Amino acid sequence: MAASESIETSLSWFAQRKGKVTYSVTKRTGKKSYDSSSAVYYALRAGHFFKAKEIPIGNAETLFADLEKTGWKSADLPPVRGDIFIWGVRESNSGHSGHAGLFINPYEIIYCDDLANGIVTQDYHQARIAHGEPPATIYRHPEAKPNPQKDINNVGVIDRITLKDGVITIEGWYYVEGATSSKLHLFNVEDDTEAMVFDTERVIREDLKKEYPDEKGIENSGFRVVFSVNSDFYFYILMSALDKELIFPEIINYEQAINAKKEERVYQDFFYEIFVGRELVYRGNQLLSSLSFQNELMFTPILEIKLPLSLLSFVQKMPEIKLYFHQKEFHGILNRVQIQADQGVISCTIHHIIDEWRFRQININNAIKARTVNDLYSTLDFRYSNDWAMDFLDDVQGVELDYVYSRMDKLEALTKTMENTGEYFWRVGFLYGRFLELGKFGEKKPYTLSLLPSSKQNIRIIGGIEIMYNYQDVFNVASVYAEKSDGGATAMTLREVYLEPSSQEWSFPVLILKQGVNNERNYDYIQFSKLASNNRLEYSVIDEEGIALTGGRVIEKSLSFTDLSPFSVEGKTITDEDRAKAARVAYEASIKRLKQARCSVVFTMQTEEIPRDLQVGDQVKFYFDYRQLNLEECTNYMKKVLTENVWFYLTSIRYEIDQTGVEINTLTLEKFLKVNDHG
Repeated sequence: MAASESIETSLSWFAQRKGKVTYSVTKRTGKKSYDSSSAVYYALRAGHFFKAKEIPIGNAETLFADLEKTGWKSADLPPVRGDIFIWGVRESNSGHSGHAGLFINPYEIIYCDDLANGIVTQDYHQARIAHGEPPATIYRHPEAKPNPQKDINNVGVIDRITLKDGVITIEGWYYVEGATSSKLHLFNVEDDTEAMVFDTERVIREDLKKEYPDEKGIENSGFRVVFSVNSDFYFYILMSALDKELIFPEIINYEQAINAKKEERVYQDFFYEIFVGRELVYRGNQLLSSLSFQNELMFTPILEIKLPLSLLSFVQKMPEIKLYFHQKEFHGILNRVQIQADQGVISCTIHHIIDEWRFRQININNAIKARTVNDLYSTLDFRYSNDWAMDFLDDVQGVELDYVYSRMDKLEALTKTMENTGEYFWRVGFLYGRFLELGKFGEKKPYTLSLLPSSKQNIRIIGGIEIMYNYQDVFNVASVYAEKSDGGATAMTLREVYLEPSSQEWSFPVLILKQGVNNERNYDYIQFSKLASNNRLEYSVIDEEGIALTGGRVIEKSLSFTDLSPFSVEGKTITDEDRAKAARVAYEASIKRLKQARCSVVFTMQTEEIPRDLQVGDQVKFYFDYRQLNLEECTNYMKKVLTENVWFYLTSIRYEIDQTGVEINTLTLEKFLKVNDHG
């Protein structure tokens, strides 16, 4: 039997049992059940690749050697029809550790899957993500034929789906030879009926003409459709032109998030409210201790108070508590109650309401591509609930993301989004309750800090000014890696940035620092060949100003960006453009981390009550006699940083209100906007 016939026989063995057998590791030798590796052994026996007398039914560990014994060789991507994949690490791949199956084409696989409890056909990349992205090895028979040239007639790609203010925009391309127009159909997933149909707006795509120069008119196949739908509309897309139809398999759901109304309630006198299940159960003003809490960027403020023991019955069901004072509102969730019966008090720890974002999880391995920040947070996939109002400041709403959110709650996802989106942060405030701002911040407020008497513009400093040189966790050279699923690492795609010096930011060059990286394991990672453009070199980002701040001392650190790696959508091969974009995202994220890690001069001082519109992330003027710092002993760069202007960032604000109602604030000022590490 020829190899091609044997491959078809092996694939047919799987197809004949699809939907008819179950998955089992204890009853894995048929005829009603198999596991992934035993199914491959039986399929290869059917194709006469394995002889029963010579090769017993093995597992995902023995499959490596048995394939090599019968002439199969490890192969590079892309796969061809009949290739065999093995997920897992050789020499530790028995039991539940490994999976195996056959490729139907470069994008689809057929295998016996534990998650589906039987033999299924799936997109290779999506299936691998569902199994935790294990290391993969691909084997090919030496007589296997290459994939035929793809027929691009009646093909297309959805490039972008965005939502803003209830309006959905779908962009992509759809090519049918000879067609001059196309239609986009939305089908309701629940009953498979056509819900809407649109004539598409044509978009010129010169990139397609360059990729497919022989296809007549393909540059006219781009399209764009804009429409509105009701919330909770689950749909899939079908494109049609002439007599052709193409279904896109993704199910799309935009459970739209609508900004809650910001209810500003201004009260000068102190009181608090306790809510159980959103029902107001108590309102009072008896307080047995002072109030104290702190706020920073991307930080959950925590407030400690003491209340009368008589309120114990109201705080036993994780209530929400709102405290109103000095034209501010602290809206929080009760996190801990300590009863001090002998003193007649209960000590309450209250976390700001942003903490409830931890209560919801992002879908596992949620891959987003070409989505904007305000698009993400206009849906309840990412926002906690419709109760939250969000302001997208600066140009954060126009920044596009390619990202994989994996096993994290919504607060972690929000922080990750900001960490990997340029110079952006999130912050909460105390003018409203469920209100969140996203942006670069740094607004210059019309206030000064000085020892002069207080006025409309001047905030009087009432406590001694403390100055700290902070060298904790400082680094100024970042080597960028992509993590692997077993704890190994490979060099990231910074080569693309390295080869384009004009694309590098001033004072943040990319250099080759070392050779011989990617040697943490003694086996190959075929699937990473595209992500690591050159895994024998270590590309590093240098912070020249950061080095100046340490007096020329170079401090290296490795940064891993697993979720920034380019990923495949619908099984398509990762393109050079994808890799270059991933390189750019990793480069910009590294710069942000380097700036955050610079040594700094931190000024801390007590002041009178600050204006209610002054927030962390804002800039204020700070007048200080720098002769006290003996600047002659500082680096030239530090002299410049401290003396070139009087504007400083507010990186931390502590609010303290005593039982008489007097408020004082402790402010932390720095020259760079940064997020402090709270361990």
